[in-house]
Amino acid sequence: MDRLYISDLDGTLLGKNAEILPETAETLNRLIRDGVSFTCATARTWASCKKILAPLDLKLPIILMNGVLILDVATEKYISRETIPLPSIRRIVLAMRKHGVNGFLYKVADDRLTAYYETLDSKALYDFYYERATKYYKAFEKTDDFLKICAADENTVYLTMLSDEKSLHAIVSELEGDDALAHSFYKDTYVDGQWYLEIYSAHAGKDKALSRLRDLLGAESVTAFGDNYNDLPLLKAADVGIAVENAVDALKAAADEIIGKNTENAVPLYINRQRNLRKPQKNS
Repeated sequence: MDRLYISDLDGTLLGKNAEILPETAETLNRLIRDGVSFTCATARTWASCKKILAPLDLKLPIILMNGVLILDVATEKYISRETIPLPSIRRIVLAMRKHGVNGFLYKVADDRLTAYYETLDSKALYDFYYERATKYYKAFEKTDDFLKICAADENTVYLTMLSDEKSLHAIVSELEGDDALAHSFYKDTYVDGQWYLEIYSAHAGKDKALSRLRDLLGAESVTAFGDNYNDLPLLKAADVGIAVENAVDALKAAADEIIGKNTENAVPLYINRQRNLRKPQKNS
């Protein structure tokens, strides 16, 4: 494989309603048919992005949950997964309780991903749950105690928290020094004032997953697209890093090039231009 193109979803490839624009699907599907190697890297689970990505004829594995999982889209089986050790899970849950933050804990067993929650005590948590349960049929289960459901096995891969920046930053500070953990901390693309904190294994991350995917596919070079803080590792791991115009300033500063907005079909248009530049020119 010569070049792999890989794009973040929300705020990058998707429009303002978290959907693939018709012109995006048309252009990308034509490029894929013409031999362009394209896939995605997202913080979403397969349950919440399968329906979103349905208009695309994706052939290559997709990076999910900020690099925790890599999925073969043809078989819907995980090629790789990175779990969180039990002592670290305990530290995370105790920090959440100390600072009054709730969220979702994810476990993978037999290629089935389940999201657990203790309570939905904020509008942000309820909206997150309701949209994914009703629109994407994502599997949720209520539990009285995260620690109890984690003690029986080592299948925990991810924790997601939605709150204000200050509260989530306090949890990040509590977990400093735990070398088994990595995290993504970024603003919500759709809701002002709301932030996400996503915690996972230090062996995961969009950068590490991209490295594994690159080896798997034999890609000689990679061009990556993003918009938010959690895309910084992805762009740094790529040969060429592209930020959309609506990206946060930190990502723009790290990018090799800045293109149009996500709402303007910027990613497919860029790939199409690069494809045309690489085509052999006919002799006049």
